[in-house]
Amino acid sequence: MQDRPSTGARRQVDLARARTLALAEAGFLDAAEEEMAAIRRLARLLSFGRAGTGEMQRFQNQAAVTVRQKGLERVMETARRINEAAEADRATREAAVVCHMKTGPVIE
Repeated sequence: MQDRPSTGARRQVDLARARTLALAEAGFLDAAEEEMAAIRRLARLLSFGRAGTGEMQRFQNQAAVTVRQKGLERVMETARRINEAAEADRATREAAVVCHMKTGPVIE
């Protein structure tokens, strides 16, 4: 149902809400109120804890983007070095062929 992982405390609140709803729909209003009162403190604590998570989530998202970007930069740098090494190797081989063509075959 939710994107974020469920914790033990969050599960307790969710189950209490479900029990409260079931009790209220069945007509047991006193029992529903008792259930609601029993879990209210935990629900308030969770709500308070989530209040600042929007900003924290933005920081975490930015950090993840930065990590991915640094990883991509390292990959691109490695690819650039591989390409440069391959180009240097190709140039060396071409120079050897040209040098061999200028000197011609060795005749004894």
